[in-house]
Amino acid sequence: MLAYHWTMIFHLLGFGLLCSSVIGSWILGGRYRRAEGWKTKRTILGLLRPIGLLSPVASGVMLLSGIGNLVAKGYEMPLPSWLHVKLAVFVIVLAAGIYSGICGKRRGAIIAHLADGDAPANAETAVVRLDRRLQSILMLQVIALLVIIVLSVVKP
Repeated sequence: MLAYHWTMIFHLLGFGLLCSSVIGSWILGGRYRRAEGWKTKRTILGLLRPIGLLSPVASGVMLLSGIGNLVAKGYEMPLPSWLHVKLAVFVIVLAAGIYSGICGKRRGAIIAHLADGDAPANAETAVVRLDRRLQSILMLQVIALLVIIVLSVVKP
């Protein structure tokens, strides 16, 4: 049972990291949207980058520790259907976190060019497109986090 306790501690730490990442991204994303000027936006994105990097790390920790919980608790195949759904949601959150990191890096590079004044002609359009995409990914992560909480508590 000791292995289960350790994997549960790591699972809860991963959950805390994931919540911190999603909530921090939401708060700083709001500041970013209200900011005026490209230099201010670049500064906010500098703060947002480390928080955004937590999402795939937290999802990976939760996925691995969740599998460790299953093994430590002695679940046998086939797993209950709610665990299949929960694992699929974790994989979606992990992929969304990686993709948001890629989009965020692109947006940061474009905004750095805009702040320096040497951006291409269509840079502002690209930033708006990337902003929408990243906002959609954040909403997906919030919904997925709520689904994970419901599945963990209710266990249908």
